Amino acid sequence: MDYVKIGPFKIIEKILEVMYRLDLLAKMKIYPVQHIVMLELAYRDLVLLVYKENTYRGQEEDKWLLKKIISYKEVNNKMWYEVL
Repeated sequence: MDYVKIGPFKIIEKILEVMYRLDLLAKMKIYPVQHIVMLELAYRDLVLLVYKENTYRGQEEDKWLLKKIISYKEVNNKMWYEVL
């Protein structure tokens, strides 16, 4: 598998000579510190994406709307639910 190019994103901080912290959405669930080989230059006339949410806060739990649990079973010590 190969990585997918997304962005452009603002560089918040230079951690090391080859490591940079990016301004990423928490919902992206991508670690914000990236090695320079994973980055490429963007054209200067591109507008940076501005997000209203905070930068990376960790792996938040996804929230799902459900009406009812129909059934459940345990598989490999994990619970699986069938829901409406």
